[in-house]
Amino acid sequence: MNAMQEAQLSMFRAVESHGDANPQIVALVPAFQASFVLFKTQITNLIEAMQKEDLVTKGITVGKSEAKKDLCQFASQIASPIFAYAETTGNSQLKNEVNFSYSKLVQTKDDGLAPRVRNIHASGVENLASLAGYGITSEMLDQFLGKIEAYSLKVPNPKNAAAVKKTIRENIKVMMKDTNAILKNQMDKSIVILKATNPDFVSTYLANRVIIDPPKGQTQLKGKIVNIMDKMPIEGATVAIDTFTAMTDANGKFQIGNMRLGTYNLEVMADGFEQAPQASVLIKQGKINVFAIALKPEKV
Repeated sequence: MNAMQEAQLSMFRAVESHGDANPQIVALVPAFQASFVLFKTQITNLIEAMQKEDLVTKGITVGKSEAKKDLCQFASQIASPIFAYAETTGNSQLKNEVNFSYSKLVQTKDDGLAPRVRNIHASGVENLASLAGYGITSEMLDQFLGKIEAYSLKVPNPKNAAAVKKTIRENIKVMMKDTNAILKNQMDKSIVILKATNPDFVSTYLANRVIIDPPKGQTQLKGKIVNIMDKMPIEGATVAIDTFTAMTDANGKFQIGNMRLGTYNLEVMADGFEQAPQASVLIKQGKINVFAIALKPEKV
């Protein structure tokens, strides 16, 4: 999943969360509700596909790595007694064939390991009768061969996984397109009827529909507070929105960062001025939201 798809999924989840938090409003328009249920199903399928994409290569790579370690450990346990036998009998060729420690084997390239350890196995089979005194049995060699075969089956899997992963990615593209179509052609159209009766719900829905570019997304509220009489900036005014507060500077400006999308009630207070009526502010995700207000001087 690329960064843009992550941003799209984040947008989908925000819309889903907003709908789940307001089931009574969603149910007011049956067409919107039906589209929303379909939309939620698409999100579930998308998440499952993205999880598969992540696990395909990762899971196989981990499995192959563990199989390689296990094979190398067992191969070195077989090779060491054979080397001792070769040393005792002065068989230098056999020594060269089995002179592999665990560290040397585990450093072998994936596609070269099986042929190397097969040579060790063949040496064991060929000299089995003479290796009884060194603890090597036919059962051990059979177990060794099983580990070689199990590892060999895993070696080509990462290449196969790449093909599977490509298919999953293509499916995700189609699913993204279909989910966007549900939003654009069904939910966006059928929610319009709610503007008159539930404007805040619709406003937040539309705010959630913004796709944020992760590297560039920066949600802030900036503004300026001035005197309504002469438009001069008011220094030291308190701006309160949800749990965020800020003070205006000498130029009457303020800034609040790290906000989340949504509709908030904003209050502004300043010494010597009447408190402004509570204002409703829509914060759009990934945007620099601008707000300005003028205060009336208190009557003396």
